[in-house]
Amino acid sequence: MNWIQFAGALGVGAVLTKLLDILWLNRIAQENERKKWLRDQRLAAYAEVARDFLSLRLGGGRQVENPFEAYAIASRAILLAHDDALADRIDRFIVDLDHFYELEKQSGTDNQKRSAQLYKDLSDRAREVTRELRVALVAK
Repeated sequence: MNWIQFAGALGVGAVLTKLLDILWLNRIAQENERKKWLRDQRLAAYAEVARDFLSLRLGGGRQVENPFEAYAIASRAILLAHDDALADRIDRFIVDLDHFYELEKQSGTDNQKRSAQLYKDLSDRAREVTRELRVALVAK
């Protein structure tokens, strides 16, 4: 009888182990896969936005002509941003960069001075936003 009880205990243990695996460990594995997928998606989107911002929309073999094209590029990053403030900073940067290009198209000494200052501000902010994107990648 001891062998039968021992075999029964092993069978019950195997069933409980499999249930534990199905109910708990699979959930953890799925959550880890989701996090990995999300991190990969963020990396791709943030890299594209960083390239666009650091080059002031002149890099990547294409020049973005209007803010709507820039929003199309940044849309994935805005959607995947874990922080609303980061999404707002991306949005604000696109608006200010478009304003910079509008000033560049206009003539006049005052516009040149304003565009030179805005260029410096945009260059600094591009690095700040890129730094925030990098932090956001490792934070979540």
